[in-house]
Amino acid sequence: MTVSSPICFYNGTGPGYQYAILSEYQKAGGTYYEKPNFLYVQWMKQGKKNDICLIEVGKDFALGIIHAHHLPIDLESFQARIYDILDHYTFAVFLLQCFPQIPEDHFLHTFMLTSTVEDGCSWIPTRTAADTALCVRSLAKRIQIADHPPSMGRVTPKWKTLDQAQKELIAGLTLTGTKKANILMDHFNSPWDLFSRLQQGDLVDIKGFGQEFTKQNRELLLKKMEIAE
Repeated sequence: MTVSSPICFYNGTGPGYQYAILSEYQKAGGTYYEKPNFLYVQWMKQGKKNDICLIEVGKDFALGIIHAHHLPIDLESFQARIYDILDHYTFAVFLLQCFPQIPEDHFLHTFMLTSTVEDGCSWIPTRTAADTALCVRSLAKRIQIADHPPSMGRVTPKWKTLDQAQKELIAGLTLTGTKKANILMDHFNSPWDLFSRLQQGDLVDIKGFGQEFTKQNRELLLKKMEIAE
């Protein structure tokens, strides 16, 4: 599995860009980090005043991270920034870190749903920096894999319900199709529960998911990566 280009971390302020190569080690600000969540936490400290942390993967794909501790305060300007990113990049996905900590009355909840249904905007809620690091690394690896034509799992999904979004996420981040993604969602409450199970052991108790499935997906999701709690 080869990564064709580095991920570019941009904090929107200061001198500009930091680079992270998806290999055995991660690099940021001249320092190497073996654990991607350490890299992200370090970068978050430098860009904490921004309501959207933009990560550019290749030339036409971007990941935007919104942290629950640094929420946008103005819907109009935040909406304009989101649509500006969508206009600038062919594909974009937004991660909501520490999603359970976002107040229920914050406009992000409504905007996330309306922008998904009306504009096909892709959102992924995460609980911690470790969750976010896993998503960033997995998405980047799959986007940057050179395959012609690209598999359906690498196409930005469009969905109208949380259940559909979870199934698309599983299909996109694992070596499986829609049918098996549906089966997995019948056994797990969320994609993160599935990823945690893959990290801890196999899925042999689920019919149709043997040792080979576990091996391939553990390599895809967790190879050369340690997640620190």
